[in-house]
Amino acid sequence: QSEAESCDNLSSVLVDSEREISRVTSSLDLCHAEGGFVRPECYNQYNDLKSICQDNLAIIIDCLRSAELQDTFVSKKKSRDLRVLLNKWEKLLVKIGENIQHTEVYESLKNDIVSLRLDLTKVLEERDNAEDDTEDDVELEQKLLTFRGAMSQLCEFKSQLFNLNLSVHNFLAELHASSGSQRKFSGANHLKEDVADLYRLWDKAHHTTVASITRTEDLLAKLRMFETEVVQLRSMLNQDKRKMHNRFSRSGGSWSGDSGISDDSGEWVTDSDERLAKLKLIADSLRRNLPADSPSI
Repeated sequence: QSEAESCDNLSSVLVDSEREISRVTSSLDLCHAEGGFVRPECYNQYNDLKSICQDNLAIIIDCLRSAELQDTFVSKKKSRDLRVLLNKWEKLLVKIGENIQHTEVYESLKNDIVSLRLDLTKVLEERDNAEDDTEDDVELEQKLLTFRGAMSQLCEFKSQLFNLNLSVHNFLAELHASSGSQRKFSGANHLKEDVADLYRLWDKAHHTTVASITRTEDLLAKLRMFETEVVQLRSMLNQDKRKMHNRFSRSGGSWSGDSGISDDSGEWVTDSDERLAKLKLIADSLRRNLPADSPSI
C-alpha cells in the first residue's frame, strides 16, 4: 500500500470516527432521564453505544500503529489527530461506564428504600390488626410473641437503615466529587430525604411496638392477678361457708348470741369484701383496656 493510499485511509478513518463520536454523544443524551441517569428502557441501547466506543478505539489504535511505522511528516500529523480522537473516545467510554455504574447504584438504593419502607409499614399494619382482635389470655400471649418478634425485626431494620444511610451518603459524595456529575447529584439528592423519612417511620413503628408490648404485658399481668384473686376468693368463701355451717351445727341450729358466730364473722365478711373490692378494681381496669366482647371480662 502506497503512502498516499495510507494517508487517504487514515483521513477516512478520522472523518468517519469524528462523525461516529458525534452520533454516539447525541444518542447518549437521549438515553438520559431528567436526573442524568440512564433510563431503564435505554439500557440495551446504552450498552450498544458502549460497544461502538470499544470498536472505534480498537480501529484507531490499529491505525496509530500503521501510521507510526511510516515515519513521514504526513503520517506524524495523522498520528497526532488520531491520538486526539483516541482521547475523545476513551473519555466517552469512561463516561458511559460511570453512567452505567452510577445508574445501577442509584436504582439499587431506590429499591432498598422502597423495600425497607414496605417492611416498616408491614410492622405497623400487623400491630394495628393485632389490636383489633378480641382478646383473651391465650390471644394476649400470642400477641405478645408477635410484638416481641416485631421488635426483633425492628432491630434488624435499624441496622439495615444505618447501612443504607451510609451508602446514600457515600454515593452522593462520589457524585459531588465526580466531574460532570452535578446533574446526577441533583437528581439523586432526594435519597437523603427518603432515608430521613424511613428513620421517622422506624421511630413510629418502634414507639407503637413498645407501647403494644407494655400494654399487653400489663393486661396479661392483670388477667393473671384477676384469676388468682378469683380462685382465692372462692376458696375463702368456701372456708367461710364451712365454718359457719359447723358453728351453726354445734349451736343446735340456733343463731343466738351465745353461739359465738358473731365473734369473728365480721372478720370473714371484711376479708371477703376486701378481696371482692380488689377484684372489682382489676375488672374495671380490664374493661377499659379490653374489647367489650372479650371473654376475659
